[in-house]
Amino acid sequence: MTIKSCFYPLIGERIYGFWGDFVDSMSIVATTMGVCTSLGLGVFQINAGIKKLTGYPNWIKLSYYNEANLPDWSDRLDSLRELYEDYPLTGDFRLANSWYVNGNASLGVNIGTASQIASFVDTNDEQILIIWLITLTATASVVSGLQVGIQTLSMICLYLGMFLMMIILLMDDTWYIMNLYTQSLGYYFWDFFRISAYSGAFAQGDHSAPEGENPLYMNWW
Repeated sequence: MTIKSCFYPLIGERIYGFWGDFVDSMSIVATTMGVCTSLGLGVFQINAGIKKLTGYPNWIKLSYYNEANLPDWSDRLDSLRELYEDYPLTGDFRLANSWYVNGNASLGVNIGTASQIASFVDTNDEQILIIWLITLTATASVVSGLQVGIQTLSMICLYLGMFLMMIILLMDDTWYIMNLYTQSLGYYFWDFFRISAYSGAFAQGDHSAPEGENPLYMNWW
């Protein structure tokens, strides 16, 4: 069973030729792009959630970087400086943050700038680690078969999702959550077609207008 089979009522036997192969190819491309987008945005959310739970900016290597624990990460200053110099000269980060205090090498390294870069590096490593864990879990699930891996993983996600939903519903302001759910559902149907056709046209060219939505995010949803 392939996607092109669904088009048999529309194009008939032509699904076994070029058009059928074209439909299957486009379905693979669309699925790949959808999975990659969901994985990328999901990793951001997972990483942010872990940081929220731990209460620290980072959860691998050092939890935070500042002058108080400088001896613990001072050996990374050279590599951090190389990363700093790789930033474009016109970039906002280098314009707003000098490597040396007040731009004067004699005053020493700007710990605030170095700590930001170290945190960026750790955040990137955290996201890569999460991607690997998700990829390995998904691969193991697929390799083990539909009735074992995929079914087991799906049931775990279902039960865990239901558990979290009930915990939040019962332990928080239940009346407010029910009202929010009802209103959000109405907004979803209200904005469905507007968001589906959103392309950010009013923010392009000389016809700029303030728009809050991000085209990638809104169309992904």
